Amino acid sequence: MTEASSLHRRLTTTVFLLFIVLPYKLFAMAQDHSITVLSSLSKPLISFRDSDDVVPYSSMGPSGYLKIPGHGCNSGAKDRPGSESCLPGSSPIPIYNTRSKPRSRDKSGGYHPPKLPISQFYCSTGLLSGLIGKYTIIHESPELNEYLQAILVRLVDNSIWRSNDEGYTWTRLFPEESFLAFYRHTYAPGRAYLITRTNKFYATTDSGRTWHLYFAPTPPNTFRAQILRFHPDSDKLLWTGNKDCDDLLSPNCHAETQYSRNNGRIWTFVENYVVNCAWEADIALGADPTAIVCESYRDKTGNQRYFQSNNPLALVHGPSFFSNKRKFFDRVVGFAKFAEFWVVAEKLLPEKHSLELRVSTLGGPFVAALFPAGMHPESHAYTVLESLTGSLFVHMTTSEPPHPYWGQILKSDSNGTNFVISIDNVNRDDRGFVDFEKIIGLEGVALANVVADPQEAVLTGKKVLQTRITHNDGGVWGPLIPPWKDSRGDEYNCKTTSCALHLHGYTMRSTPEAGYSRSAIIGVLIAVGNVGESLAPYDQCDTFLSRDAGLTWEEIRKGPHVWQLGDSGGILVMAAENTATDHILFSINEGLTWRDYQFTDKKMRIRSILTVPSATTRRFILIGEIPYSSGSTVSYLDFSHLASKQCIIDTEGPGHGDFELWIPTNGHQMLFGRTTLYHRRVREANCTVGDQPIHSPIIGQSRICTEFDFECEFNHVKNETDQCARIPGPPLAPSGSCTMGKKYWYERAYRKISYSSCEGGETLDQRIDAQHPCPRDESTQHQNSLLFLAALWLIILVLFVGYLAYSSCLSLRSVYLPEDSTPDQATSGTLDRVMSIPLFFIRLAGDAWAWTAYRVRGVFRKREGEIHLPMDEEEQ
Repeated sequence: MTEASSLHRRLTTTVFLLFIVLPYKLFAMAQDHSITVLSSLSKPLISFRDSDDVVPYSSMGPSGYLKIPGHGCNSGAKDRPGSESCLPGSSPIPIYNTRSKPRSRDKSGGYHPPKLPISQFYCSTGLLSGLIGKYTIIHESPELNEYLQAILVRLVDNSIWRSNDEGYTWTRLFPEESFLAFYRHTYAPGRAYLITRTNKFYATTDSGRTWHLYFAPTPPNTFRAQILRFHPDSDKLLWTGNKDCDDLLSPNCHAETQYSRNNGRIWTFVENYVVNCAWEADIALGADPTAIVCESYRDKTGNQRYFQSNNPLALVHGPSFFSNKRKFFDRVVGFAKFAEFWVVAEKLLPEKHSLELRVSTLGGPFVAALFPAGMHPESHAYTVLESLTGSLFVHMTTSEPPHPYWGQILKSDSNGTNFVISIDNVNRDDRGFVDFEKIIGLEGVALANVVADPQEAVLTGKKVLQTRITHNDGGVWGPLIPPWKDSRGDEYNCKTTSCALHLHGYTMRSTPEAGYSRSAIIGVLIAVGNVGESLAPYDQCDTFLSRDAGLTWEEIRKGPHVWQLGDSGGILVMAAENTATDHILFSINEGLTWRDYQFTDKKMRIRSILTVPSATTRRFILIGEIPYSSGSTVSYLDFSHLASKQCIIDTEGPGHGDFELWIPTNGHQMLFGRTTLYHRRVREANCTVGDQPIHSPIIGQSRICTEFDFECEFNHVKNETDQCARIPGPPLAPSGSCTMGKKYWYERAYRKISYSSCEGGETLDQRIDAQHPCPRDESTQHQNSLLFLAALWLIILVLFVGYLAYSSCLSLRSVYLPEDSTPDQATSGTLDRVMSIPLFFIRLAGDAWAWTAYRVRGVFRKREGEIHLPMDEEEQ
């Protein structure tokens, strides 16, 4: 009984220790930063620690034939493996054969795939120890004569992992460091920078092959300013860091900017107490390469974190690396660069929160932007939107809490100063982001989501959204034409005229940066949406595709999907979104037919699909996580062997090769007054494009102008008859219409779209609706009055002095000297001086009159609000 009791106690103790030790071991394993390679064909898990490089080695991969399991024959030649590159402990995963006859439709509306040779597809999956916070791709470096791309991933635990083979293998960089962020150089594709929490940072100039340690002058700033700014001359850098910031309560904690001309080896002070600094060459075209622009506080003392509105931000410009400073504006909110435009938001009256936009075009003078009546930014929040079509787009908020957010999109003329309403009631979120997106490669084509019933939304607090599209840079907007049938072949219940296709935009996508389009193939759009009278919730929508820049659409799959294009449009990869899945879908004919593949034995929720920026390969990376796991999952997919034939581009006879010529239109005519032809791979062509260059667009002759080449002029808007009419109220003269002493300006309802190159035809912009006198403000009239009085005073003074001189001459003539007397030198000198007085004043009056006339003429030439930006030192 004693032995049994003792055995029982030992068993109890053993179980107790297991319950204590086992969780500890499991926890320690979970905390160990590691990358694990999984393969459905190799069940054992092989773990690599942080400091280990995960390097692929040459192993023997499958030959395309499999020996039948259980067969007793000896291995022959056909099933001998061939040389393939793969990860340790894994092997290429084949696409499993399915019946050649299509099976029944699945829930997503597609068919199961036909047979595929098992050697056409390769896959490996790795587990990262933490969730992915940010990722980027470093392009191939122009300094190297070889192909090299690196993918950087920063986990939420502040570790950084790198892959130099498009996601096939991964290495942790500098395991002893904790990284705050990383930057990719704006102008040098092979350069990147890893930022630590100290003043140490690491840089690469060869796409991540080698890294070098540098020391910044200060630790990274905690004032939400961009830490690094880049210059077209890739060695020039700006660094903004914390100065005197031992803790949050440090009395003189502030942000300080320094510059380097040798990629971070030597640093020189620029400015302190800054909010933002940038190279002028980075924000303005044709700018001085040595000039720096900074937003800095007026009073440079105290803790910058606690500055209030009584310490305004000034915009300071400094050529010669900020050695010659000049203040542009005393009170600014911020500045930004969009294409050829440099936009500055200036505070005019701080106590009234009055705000004004100043715009510089091509580095020229800053001019005050003019807005339609009732649309001045002093009473509205605004968001400046990107544009590459020679005009600025600004979203002006017209509805805000307690009501939902929305507003109007305003578009400028080619000078960036005269804004008109492009589209009403455009949706935005509480962060200021707007449902407005331009199509990559087809500037002037854009989509926006609008609030369908603003009056109802004000009462209910709920926005009903509809999608609109423009093919003439915002001049005309219309609904999307819905497809007749869905991906299952069933007709839509779409009988009313208000039925259309609606798409989820930037503010409502789970991955906002995904976008509708890619540069890989022009004119192809993919989006998540629905057919109906308004936009449905995201999880109730399906996936649609357009091949003609949004003119016509087709449903390619039921349910929302994440997607990516590769091989210049030769392959489309998709995965179910917002749900865990173990398979992906891919198509080599832009969604006409689909094939699927189970790439893992554990379902994962796929967040995004990556490929190289040029989208010239058939290799992809799936980023996501397995439900209830603490780390991220990265899967590498290689479709390189799906097609063995190289695509042929026949420039002499485009219809005979694997490429076609596509001409974008708006359904009635070609876009922007010209014929533009793009080379695109034929949809059904079974070939690989690869790295071969696709020829640039062919720009044909200009065509005649039509109404689609015009938009409403300043202070005009479309009326109920779809004609441009003046906004109710007094007429407003556009900026620049009353210069050079003009007495009248002529009101026009239309202006030509700046991006259009049409010739002849319609001349809507030349029709004159009315003639108005040029306005003259009180300050100009007061200045003219002062100039007139000054000129009158000079004339009177000249006449008075002339009269005195004339009288003196008469009295001198009546004085006779004795014959033997000699002229007194003093008397003669006095006479000379007296006679020179009227001559001096006459010359002075002439100069004053010329100056007065010049100033009077200058008043009429003057454009209000101009501040000239020096472009280079020779012009100063």
